[in-house]
Parts: sequence; C-alpha cells; structure tokens
Amino acid sequence: MRTSAGAVRVGPPRRTAAVARPRPALGAAGTAYATGAKVTYGGSACECLQAHTAIAEWKPPDVAAPWMRV
Repeated sequence: MRTSAGAVRVGPPRRTAAVARPRPALGAAGTAYATGAKVTYGGSACECLQAHTAIAEWKPPDVAAPWMRV
C-alpha cells in the first residue's frame, strides 16, 4: 500500500478506535421520535419503544411506555 507521499507502507492497515457518538438530548414537545431512536434524558441513555411525537408530559420518568433505559 502506498502512502499519500508515495512511500510503501509495510504491515497490516492501521485500525482506528471506534468513537462513541453522543446521543442527542430528549427534545422539546413536538419532536418526532422513531422506534429505536436513542436519546439522553437526565444523564441516562434511553431508547424509543414506540414511534410518537413528544408532548410535555411524555418524559421517561412520567410515562414509561414509549421509553426504555439502555
């Protein structure tokens, strides 16, 4: 394999460490969530169990049905 400078690299290709992407915070009322969407709420990671559009009262500790901690 040649490097960008034209030199030949010997050995296995370099592997880079996977970078964990931060989860978005739970959004405001009116935010649409698809099943499987992952968010952060109160420092905990949560996954959406049923597609829905958020309303102010549907936060994970208040209504457990649409969210599961992961």
